[in-house]
Amino acid sequence: MRPTGVRAVAADDCDALGLITVAASFKTFLGQIPEAQLDLTWTPGDSAQGWRRSLAELATSDLFDVYDDAELGVIGFVWAGPSDRVPGAGEIRGLYVLPTQQGRGIGRRLLAHAAGQLHDRSLDAVVVGCIRENPSCAFYRHLGGVESFTEPSTVDEFETEEVFFVWSDITKLI
Repeated sequence: MRPTGVRAVAADDCDALGLITVAASFKTFLGQIPEAQLDLTWTPGDSAQGWRRSLAELATSDLFDVYDDAELGVIGFVWAGPSDRVPGAGEIRGLYVLPTQQGRGIGRRLLAHAAGQLHDRSLDAVVVGCIRENPSCAFYRHLGGVESFTEPSTVDEFETEEVFFVWSDITKLI
């Protein structure tokens, strides 16, 4: 039996990444964004294929780790690297947990792990963007993220804004 916990992403994780990305996105946005503006044809297979194309590049330039459950397999992931928006900060580019596994502290563990890795790279702060309609904004506020700025964004055909939360002291997340 393999151990449960955070580990580096592997090439054979792409099917799990596809499932997590699509399931979490649909759970997040259905009911928040008009269905007519969402691409409901997007499948876990489509997403997995995208991950296969880009994973090797992402894993060498950024941090990309998964949460691997001994019984369930990969059920979450975090992707992070230096921020282009906030000098001296790390940026969480993606934090996803399979909807059936949310509420178990996995997102918090992945975020803490990424913050520790970014801190080891001499980054002092963390920034994460979240579409305003995403209920995860409450998660970031709960963890002490300060809503600092917004940028225009789109989800499929829906125009919205992305809210950026900043932790000026990265050690508060570790």
